[in-house]
Amino acid sequence: MWIVNLADRDKGLSSKTLCMESEQILPDGSRVRHYDVHSLYGWSQTRPTYDAVQEVTGQRGVVITRSTFPSSGRWAGHWLGDNTAAWDQLKKSIIGMMEFSLFGISYTGADICGFFQDAEYEMCARWMQLGAFYPFSRNHNSIGTRRQDPVSWDAAFVNISKSVLETRYTLLPYLYTLMYKAHTEGSTVVRPLLHEFVSDRATWDVDSQFLLGPALLVSPVLEPVSMEGFSGSRIPAVRLGKQDKQKKPRA
Repeated sequence: MWIVNLADRDKGLSSKTLCMESEQILPDGSRVRHYDVHSLYGWSQTRPTYDAVQEVTGQRGVVITRSTFPSSGRWAGHWLGDNTAAWDQLKKSIIGMMEFSLFGISYTGADICGFFQDAEYEMCARWMQLGAFYPFSRNHNSIGTRRQDPVSWDAAFVNISKSVLETRYTLLPYLYTLMYKAHTEGSTVVRPLLHEFVSDRATWDVDSQFLLGPALLVSPVLEPVSMEGFSGSRIPAVRLGKQDKQKKPRA
């Protein structure tokens, strides 16, 4: 049986919000149940925020929202919510981005190194390498947890982070092009391999790798390996083309 992930399960769906049976009155005077409009809250705040940013700054702005609804991607990006500093969250972030691509929200990413709990060295280093290829790339954690930004670790960690972030910056023109196509054509930025290799059934179940557009395959390390002589250069086997065999790309 599936149970909604509530902060206080004993309190039900009304935890930290109104009772689902509460009555609300819309601007046109119609009466609705809170249950029917609860999920529209974030959506109804997104466009006014985006318009206000443009009006105040006179420039294009960026709005990131956690609460979304169909069409939210027209005005805002989305981060995947409060995650945990744990290895399984790296893979889940890939799945989350691919899902939100299907929802029309292309500017997505998870809190790199995890929001809750203290991050572990290798996990955080691997997450920095993965997160550099998130459309929305941000290392972020909660008050009370240890620092996890690159300079809070050691020189090796800084070098690993610097190298992969420099790679990200070389890709910015490509990312801008993908974002433009997503805006004008409804295409995706983060996409599963099956979107490009539909006839290759082996790609249908791949959720530990992803494509940025049609041309760049990201295949991150998602589990711990020996840290002896750790340089950040280990790359896992990847799925390429229609061949069943696994190939290892150059580091």
